[in-house]
Amino acid sequence: LCEVQIHLACIICAKTQGHQYYEKVRSILPQICIKKAKDTETAQRLEGFLVNRLCNSANSAALDALIERADGLMMYARLCEKNLEAKLKTNGKLSYHDVCELPQGLDGMYSEQFSRAFPDKNRDQAWVRSKALISTIVSAQEPLPTVLAKLALGSIKEEQDIALLFPIRDSRFHVLHKSVVDWLLTSSRS
Repeated sequence: LCEVQIHLACIICAKTQGHQYYEKVRSILPQICIKKAKDTETAQRLEGFLVNRLCNSANSAALDALIERADGLMMYARLCEKNLEAKLKTNGKLSYHDVCELPQGLDGMYSEQFSRAFPDKNRDQAWVRSKALISTIVSAQEPLPTVLAKLALGSIKEEQDIALLFPIRDSRFHVLHKSVVDWLLTSSRS
C-alpha cells in the first residue's frame, strides 16, 4: 500500500495532463460527427464507434500487458518505468510492441539486465571483475561504502555495469531490492 501511495502524485499528474486532451476531444467529437454524417442517427452511431475506439486505446492494451507481466510487484513496475524511459530517450517514441517485449516478472527483468551488462558471463572479463564486487555487496550486512569496497578489491571499474541493480547513493553500494539478492543466490545463477 505504501508503494502505491508514493506513486499517487505521479498518477494524478499524468491524469491531469491527459485530461486536457480528453476534454478537447469530448467537446469537438460530436460537432465533427454531425458535420460528416448524413443524419442524426448516423452521427450518433459514428460518435459511439469513435468513443468506443478511444476508450479501448492502445494505452489500455499496453497497461493490461504491463499488469500481466508485473505479477503484482511494484518493484517490477518501477524497473519497467526505467526501461521504457530509456527506450523513449533512445527511440523518441514508445509502442505497444515495446511494452510486449518487456520480460516477464522480476526474474525476467533481472536476467535481462545481467545479460545486457554481461553478454557472455563465462568468458566476459567484466563479469569476472564484477562478480567479486557483487559478492562483497551481497554479503555485506548493510550498504557497503564505496571506499571500503575499493580498499578490499582494489580499483573498481564495474560500477556502471551493476548500477541498475546495485545503485550508489551517499557513497555506498545499495541493493535495489532484496529480491535481487534472492535471485542471485539461487543455485542456477551462483
